[in-house]
This record gives sequence, structure tokens and C-alpha cells, in this order.
Amino acid sequence: MCLSDKQYIDNCLKGSPDDFRYLVKKYQGALLGYLVGRLGCNCQIDDIAQEAFVRAYFGLKTLKEPDSFYSWLTGIASRVAKEQFRSEQKHCDAIQSIRETQQEQNEKKEPYVGHDLQRAIEKLSESYQEVILLRYYCGLSCKQMADRLDMPLGTVTKKLSRAYEMLRDFLRQENKTEMSK
Repeated sequence: MCLSDKQYIDNCLKGSPDDFRYLVKKYQGALLGYLVGRLGCNCQIDDIAQEAFVRAYFGLKTLKEPDSFYSWLTGIASRVAKEQFRSEQKHCDAIQSIRETQQEQNEKKEPYVGHDLQRAIEKLSESYQEVILLRYYCGLSCKQMADRLDMPLGTVTKKLSRAYEMLRDFLRQENKTEMSK
């Protein structure tokens, strides 16, 4: 027996969360098609769809018209896609800014005059710079960084830890140099 969207949603709200899987099964293909049509071939479409379903599940209480579940779901997916685009843009802008600063200093052949921490970050290899920038300039969690960089969470936390250690060492050396002057 096939229930209506409203019945599945009512069952979920009454304490039967397993009924939500029927909504996922029913709308997953349509949502992926919607996202491909909207975003083109994007390797993150599956992630966006998954996040949209998770948000829909946890936001079921806010759904005013259960019969318009799919429309509501596509709205959520659109917001998730926009958030992801903005986050990626911040990441790209932060990395580009660091690279431009480094390039300007290399062209001028002058030492970078600025904040010690900024100089320390610039001395890191690109992969370590990336985790620092994603964490502190973009405000991503380690899990979000792992997803974005397509690497295991443990690898991200290890890279971040090593980057911290390198930054501390550089700053200690700078401090010793300053004190000896």
C-alpha cells in the first residue's frame, strides 16, 4: 500500500522516522535531476541532495503544506547549493589573496612587512596553508574540510595539527630573533 506524502510526514512526526525513507526513495531521482538542471554536472550534487534531505527531515515540523513536500525540498536544496557556493567562494578568495600577496612580495623582492602570523602562514606549504585558511578564514569544521578536500577526517586533523606546530615553531624563532636584537 502506497501512502501519500502527507501520511508519510504525519507518521514521521508521530515517531516513525523510518517512513521518511519512502519520501527519499520517491524524490531522490527527481531532486538529483532538478539539481543537475540547475547546477549542471557538479561533483557535489549528491552531497547537496543528501544535505537537503537531512535538513528536510529535521525541519518536517515547519512544513506547512505536506502535499507540497517536493517543492519545499527543492527550496531547501537551492539554499544548500547557495551556501556551498558561498563557502567555496570564500575559500577561493582567501587562498587567492594569500597567493597574490606572496606574488607581489616575490616581484618586489622585498621581505613581507606585516603581521608575524601572516608571514608564518605564507611559509607553510600549499596543503598546510589550505587547511589553515579553510579553518580560520572560512570557518569550516574539520568534517566540512574533509568533505571539501575529499580526504579522511583523520588526515585533515593531522594536517591541521602539523600546521599549528609549524606555525608555533616559526613564531618561537621569530620571538627569539626579536629578543636577541
